[in-house]
Amino acid sequence: MIVAWAVLRTTVDVRSGPYIAWVLAACALALLSPTIGLVLVMSTAPFYEPPFWFKELDMRHVVVASLGIAVGVRLIAGGWRQMPRSPTLVLGVAVGAITAISLIQTIGSFDQAFAVHASYVWLKSIGGAMILLVVGAWVARSGESRPLIAATVACCVAAVLSLAELVQPGSISDGPLGWIGFWKDFGVRVSGIIPAPNAVGTMLMIPAVAAIGAALALWGWRRVAATLAAVILAITAALTWSRSAIGALFIAGVVFMSRRSGRLAAIVLALGLVGAIVLLPAFIQLRADRAGSDVIASPIEFIIGADGARVTAWKAATKMFLASPLVGHGFLSYKELADSFGDPRLGSPHNEVLRLFAEEGIVGGLAILGLAGSMLLELARRPGWIGASLLAGSIGYWLAAMFNNPLLYIQVSAMAFGFASYGIAAPLRHPSRAEPGPEQVQDPRRASTT
Repeated sequence: MIVAWAVLRTTVDVRSGPYIAWVLAACALALLSPTIGLVLVMSTAPFYEPPFWFKELDMRHVVVASLGIAVGVRLIAGGWRQMPRSPTLVLGVAVGAITAISLIQTIGSFDQAFAVHASYVWLKSIGGAMILLVVGAWVARSGESRPLIAATVACCVAAVLSLAELVQPGSISDGPLGWIGFWKDFGVRVSGIIPAPNAVGTMLMIPAVAAIGAALALWGWRRVAATLAAVILAITAALTWSRSAIGALFIAGVVFMSRRSGRLAAIVLALGLVGAIVLLPAFIQLRADRAGSDVIASPIEFIIGADGARVTAWKAATKMFLASPLVGHGFLSYKELADSFGDPRLGSPHNEVLRLFAEEGIVGGLAILGLAGSMLLELARRPGWIGASLLAGSIGYWLAAMFNNPLLYIQVSAMAFGFASYGIAAPLRHPSRAEPGPEQVQDPRRASTT
């Protein structure tokens, strides 16, 4: 199915009969086997996909909807008893329900065209993300890891092609594989596979951290493969020049170190924070110089990444929340109301928590805060390299969510919630003992053969 998808994307338009037939087949497979459906979503996520349904939804959104139906029916039929007792999953369902109810408010408050658009955006963004969280847990409850492996391989392919385009502009975008990206000129920042470098960095950072953990813990050919993936993905994520992606790679190192020595990890974290504060202005200026833009050297812009518009958006979102703290203004209402609250430029608050406070009110804001905190706590409790890797990746994701809009991209959500749900729901490989961490794994060639 994946090979057929790549061939069709290379040879036909997404609105053609053969491609729509493939999408229908993918939806049917997702209904029959959520595992196969999730593999299809996560293995195609790193590549650009144009919309084919009412100029709003692409193939992945339709397959995610099918996955939601498939797993929802199974849960209602009694499958919920097989799911882990996870507060993260409960809060994920709550966030999805709260935003869906808020969508009803939007439908009643704005014109029909915007209401229809908001309905599609719900599935494309936070609704689809929460579906992927639950579906990922359903698939992972038996220890199924194929969606994660497929996602990592696909991200490596997308990363290599993106690096080729970065080194030699036009080598990919002007060739038969030009369909993999929506090509905008961001200078020296990797983009294309998603037309936003920060989103690309967040998406690639998650499997990169998982690959780093695997490279530290596994042996033999698995270590070689994981090391290769880690190098490719970490370099590409760093070349997006995204602060959150680079910060997440540093956080990964701290998390892995904490499994060996908490005191040493705390010292490294403190030194890293001090170094970030000292070097941030130089980093921002370097990024701006390479992109051919200017940076206004004011302290506040250095702190937030040379982007005063982001602070303006945060202020506008705060004003929206204070204007209607109980029920908010409706899902996606910031896009319509931002100008009247002081943000004439961005149309998005660039902070997913503030967005829910502004649009869904205090209940929505507290729900997504609870979701983030619960997810990190559950992953922190999982022992071994898998827990450490997925914890580091999730910290990086929620860090990005404080400064950007990763929930707007189903590609990023597939990685963030697909990987995190595995850490939440997958059973430990060794029920009688904790999963080995990097400090516990012994080279089998040196192990005792008692």
